[in-house]
Amino acid sequence: MAPLLLYIHGFLSSPGSFKARQTAAYLQENHSHIELKVPQVPVQPRQAIALLESLVALRSERPVGLIGSSLGGYYALNLAVRFDLPAVLVNPAVSAHLDLAKHQGEHVHPYTGEQFEVGEEQLAALAELHVQPQANEYQKILLLVQTGDETLDYQKACAQLSKARRIIEYGGDHSFTHFERWLPEIIRFLRL
Repeated sequence: MAPLLLYIHGFLSSPGSFKARQTAAYLQENHSHIELKVPQVPVQPRQAIALLESLVALRSERPVGLIGSSLGGYYALNLAVRFDLPAVLVNPAVSAHLDLAKHQGEHVHPYTGEQFEVGEEQLAALAELHVQPQANEYQKILLLVQTGDETLDYQKACAQLSKARRIIEYGGDHSFTHFERWLPEIIRFLRL
């Protein structure tokens, strides 16, 4: 069976995110044998992780790799640890239950139009998903951060994942500018 790459977008993003589209274009041109799935991740954490678990369950005997950006990186780390999968975390939220606390209140998802609230229940659900890799699990994690990330403190990710392979680029922003340059390395790392 074809390898599966699951791309997990961030908070208030969509399958049409720039990095997801760059990934799809790169795979189509260079690795057309890899199946890419980029789901619309639900805004409610329990629904989000249930959907992502169902996609990981499709793996059967084929290789599966994860790319997670921002909040998607938080979910990708959870899945990587729980299902023993390789993951690339791009400017990830490593403590999403704390990081999203500043976004409490009513929101309208800019891509789906869904109205929702970030409140104590959602933050508690995110806290339940927090994982810390064991020593032998770090070898399957690649952390990509840019110091110019205006949304999340890259130093938190570097500190929490200090034993993972890390690529730290100076400058940039939360979108991880020029992400496409790293796609060959990402695919090699994920061994797809």
